[in-house]
Amino acid sequence: MAYKIRPWIAGALLCMALGKANAERFNFDDREQQRSAQHQEQLLQKLTPPLAQPDVRLPDSIEDFLAPQEAPCFRIEHLVFEEAAGFSWLEKKARQALGQCLGGQGLHALQDWLNRALLARGYVVSRVVVPEQSIQDGQLRLILMPGRISRIREEGQGAGWLALMLPFKVGDVVRQQDLDQAIEQLRRLPGHQAEMSLVPGEQPGDTEIVIKHTPGQRWHALFSLDNSGSQSTGKQQAALSASLDSPFHLYDVLNLSLSRDAHWHRLDYGSDSAALNWSVPLGYSVLSMSVNRSRYHQTVAGYSSDLVYAGRSFGYDIGLSRVVYRDSNNRIALDGKLWRRTSHSEIDEVEIDVQARDMVGYEAGLGVRHYLGTSVLDGRVGLKGSLPTHSKEPGEMAGEPEWDGRYQLVSADFSFTAPFQVGALPMRYDTSLRGQLSRTALLPSYEWLSIGNRYSVRGFDGEVTLAGEDGAYWQNTLSVPYPPIPGAEVYLGLDYGYVGGRQADDFLLGNDLAGWVVGMRGSAKAFRYEFSLGGPVAKPEGFGSSHLTGTFWMGVSL
Repeated sequence: MAYKIRPWIAGALLCMALGKANAERFNFDDREQQRSAQHQEQLLQKLTPPLAQPDVRLPDSIEDFLAPQEAPCFRIEHLVFEEAAGFSWLEKKARQALGQCLGGQGLHALQDWLNRALLARGYVVSRVVVPEQSIQDGQLRLILMPGRISRIREEGQGAGWLALMLPFKVGDVVRQQDLDQAIEQLRRLPGHQAEMSLVPGEQPGDTEIVIKHTPGQRWHALFSLDNSGSQSTGKQQAALSASLDSPFHLYDVLNLSLSRDAHWHRLDYGSDSAALNWSVPLGYSVLSMSVNRSRYHQTVAGYSSDLVYAGRSFGYDIGLSRVVYRDSNNRIALDGKLWRRTSHSEIDEVEIDVQARDMVGYEAGLGVRHYLGTSVLDGRVGLKGSLPTHSKEPGEMAGEPEWDGRYQLVSADFSFTAPFQVGALPMRYDTSLRGQLSRTALLPSYEWLSIGNRYSVRGFDGEVTLAGEDGAYWQNTLSVPYPPIPGAEVYLGLDYGYVGGRQADDFLLGNDLAGWVVGMRGSAKAFRYEFSLGGPVAKPEGFGSSHLTGTFWMGVSL
């Protein structure tokens, strides 16, 4: 049973237990909850296949139409475009022929130019034809033959009901963007491969879409061990991650991850967490829901006896993302989320009421992916904030009795992956930049950006971090295959991070960190691994961290 404890007593106990007297500092509880969330996110990434890259690249936008010089030719004064409802953009392009002198070659060039314009827009089976006619009177007649879907059929064993997942239906005009979106949604399932082909239908202009399924194992599991924890609650962490393809036959995905410290024999400290994620594709959208919880406890020396300091958090959210634009080289998506998060801390089963929180909030973002040949650029800008009128307990901030729990921050994430070769040696450069900026005068410390661990600025052990309301970190990694070990690559990384803010600057030892890392990662059949060694390049005086930090992650897939 947990009891309430007065704020001044809580402050005294926290001072003894953690050496912290200021509630809005980035304390151990904040660091532990962030570490748990980052670990759960990493486990989910290990099970999630990468976003499917478009199989077909369409031509870029075409040049203006210019008729070839020929004789005889006839000046076009009037244009009739039949069956072009819904294609006003194409009719506008066709009007470029007005005022130009066309003959046989010109008519063929115009037809070819308009068909290339259709292809550039993704209408891969639609066609413009120039029927037999006389253009001596200056009138030109064109006919659009839109390629429509007459049938959707499957080959092989599908994973569920296609209707909700597909962004098209029978009767729609065939667009390459819709086909790419469908392939992307189909390949979200880790154990399911699908190919899509177009075959002529029974009537002119009709197209059948054939989806060929190559089903695999519907469930996947990954047992892993790493040293991503903290010394206070268990450095070594064991985890089980599992996914199930299409549990409700909607091409949906269910992910479960469980983790805990691997020090089973120790009762004086420990940590564990669990997360459940479900997502279902809906055409150009994806609906997702998740629930998670984490707990930890540690024993610390008190004034007259040892104290058990413990914390727990629980949260759930529902989100929707939607692709609003895509072509062969670009993909733009909007996303939104509503969330609730509760957290509690206790000392010897006595609750610290100044740290109790029960918050409701929102998150919205705009994401962009751009393909540059074999390179991929990803970016996202987001807005996150609280909804105090719907929150039960915003918590307290020392020295801010009027704080009502309202906060808002903007964030930005960018990453770039570029494969290249030096002579015959293939290499890959990965860089990522993440930052945030508080838009309110006060920001609760659990939303601060922290640097100095394997998830931000590498080369530091994560036992102590720098954190602030505002900040950014930049990771850079150069990877090269290691031929003596099949399936392995070695990498070198150099990172930098900066944090600050009105609240954080009052007690920060410094504002920036830089670190280096070298490592090896790879796989051999069902075994996957990553090992690294790193250290600081620059850190504030008095900032405690090991001169060399080793990390490892090992996993076995089922």
